[in-house]
Amino acid sequence: MLSSPVFFVGVPLTLLFQGATSYVPSVPTATDLYHESSMNAMSVAAIMFVVTSFPALREVRHSTDLALPLAARTRLLSLSLAAVALTSACTGLLVAAYLLRAPLPVSGVMSPFTLAGVLMSSWFGPLAAVASAAWTRSFAPLILFIMLIPTYLLYSFTAMGSRADVIVSRMSWVVSSAMVPFQMPNPGVTLLGLLYLAYAVLLTAALVCLAMVRKSSGRGLRPVPLGVSLLLVVAITGTVAHGNRTYTYESDISFDQLHGAEAPSCRTRDGVAYCPLPGYESWVAYWHAALSPVLDRVPERERHRLLAVWQTGSGMRNDLDLAPPAQSIIVGEYWETDQPYSANLVVADAAALLVGLPLFPMDAYPCGASGQSRLVVAAWLAAADEQSPWEEKVFTADNMLLSFNPAPEDLALAHALLDMPGERVGSVVDEHWDTVTSPETGAGVLADLFDLPAPGEPGFPEPDWETSYWTEEEIDEWWGEPLPVCS
Repeated sequence: MLSSPVFFVGVPLTLLFQGATSYVPSVPTATDLYHESSMNAMSVAAIMFVVTSFPALREVRHSTDLALPLAARTRLLSLSLAAVALTSACTGLLVAAYLLRAPLPVSGVMSPFTLAGVLMSSWFGPLAAVASAAWTRSFAPLILFIMLIPTYLLYSFTAMGSRADVIVSRMSWVVSSAMVPFQMPNPGVTLLGLLYLAYAVLLTAALVCLAMVRKSSGRGLRPVPLGVSLLLVVAITGTVAHGNRTYTYESDISFDQLHGAEAPSCRTRDGVAYCPLPGYESWVAYWHAALSPVLDRVPERERHRLLAVWQTGSGMRNDLDLAPPAQSIIVGEYWETDQPYSANLVVADAAALLVGLPLFPMDAYPCGASGQSRLVVAAWLAAADEQSPWEEKVFTADNMLLSFNPAPEDLALAHALLDMPGERVGSVVDEHWDTVTSPETGAGVLADLFDLPAPGEPGFPEPDWETSYWTEEEIDEWWGEPLPVCS
């Protein structure tokens, strides 16, 4: 295999392509590593299927004529072992490259059994090549496989909305299910990692036995390998069925099910309790850095309105998504340090809680707060970071407003407050906090406190549409129907 031009051309190109296209977030997680490693293993398995097919066909066609000390079946097993070793090296190289490219250590928990299962899943390609060569003794499987790759890529770009799109989707599902048979995405669960590893071991053994079923002459079947293969197929089916029945998207994973993890304790900073998932303790610094400017603008006597930040994800703390604790923010397993999106979500929820606006559980219907003074105050609080550029402040404030069906006048007043010195706005808000955060107080009262005309009167400021990410038409059509008023 090492002397094959297919190996020297195909494998380096595959490794370079996967290394160049792998997405490494600014704050990588174990789930990110798991998904990227699975994709890399799938690509390595595909190219090693092609590479291994040529020497496998030479063995099954001509090995009986060679004067070698090893029997034909033993040489086929030796080829399988060599192919598996090369495949493991390639997959391990891609995993190492991902870790080296990651700007920060991987957060979360990764079971070593899961990682071993991912590594072994790349073996399916070369072992399938050996088995198909032993059964067909022709290049037909290789030719079909090579034809399917460009066909699949072509249909992926051109078959959307057609019958071919359904076929492509089902092909993708079959391949993905073979490589990653369990639907639960948490790579840190010890038992799930063991099931994944057991599946990989069983399927590896089944492919090896399948290659040994055909007799060397190409006619007839060997009963012992055939019987073992059938038993392994039954075991594989049972393993997958048990895993998918035990671990579903609705499963609630407890911390003691994670490999080597202990239940993390909440950490309190500036009166807010931060409760990360196991392995995410370093994220407390990100959450606190995002919330600190908001808390600094709120009167100290009112900061109790925000009590805690809870992290959920990967089947852990599912109940918090449906019924969040009072006065708490729910965050997930995604965070970007080089983009404002992640911080915007956190500060928007915090600003809403601090002024008394409700947060909506996953199954709740939102309400509107257009024309309420507290909505504009919340937008000003969300854009509290003085170090942010003007465009980012407007974007943050607008996203906060859009959660509550705003009118253009709400954006205009929020933009006007952002354009004023923060000390001036802060002193007015602090002095009149109870008034400006009351549900009964309209935006006109807030405008009057800053010597601005009431909305709709001459001289009332216009929204900064040039900077805003949204247009006036999009604001008017955002929800499409009136919402009940937030009380």
